Amino acid sequence: MTAITMATVVIGAVVASIVETLPLGVDDNLTVALTSAASMLIAGMYF
Repeated sequence: MTAITMATVVIGAVVASIVETLPLGVDDNLTVALTSAASMLIAGMYF
């Protein structure tokens, strides 16, 4: 188990905020969670 860095958390929060403001036609609760998790997974590979 690896530790989550502060940079990864901030990136996930920023992506979630951006997705929350987009006028998407799909279920917003699912979209925010999936995109935030995906961005944190990708950021975790680099930070």
